[in-house]
Amino acid sequence: FLGKAGERMNKWRETAEKDWPFGPAGGGDNEQAGEHRRGPFGHGPRGDRDIPGVLPEVNEARRELKSAIADAIDGDEATQRRLADILRKAAELIRKRDVDL
Repeated sequence: FLGKAGERMNKWRETAEKDWPFGPAGGGDNEQAGEHRRGPFGHGPRGDRDIPGVLPEVNEARRELKSAIADAIDGDEATQRRLADILRKAAELIRKRDVDL
């Protein structure tokens, strides 16, 4: 029983690796997914996904913001508090639709 189960699992794994569209060898359109693979079976974050239905500039700015946050969270407590304040202020400004951004 275990031998057959192992064979089936290997066959499934080979098929999944070959046909999985999000891995480095896959043919999916998510270019970043393969860069973030980790763990014994290659599981990890799906990578960054654009927000559908918005201008490309919005997605570019969102990615820049995420990158800046990732850089800042490695800082000391004072830097992280400053980051939190900036993010709260930015969220407040974004929510106020009547304010000229």
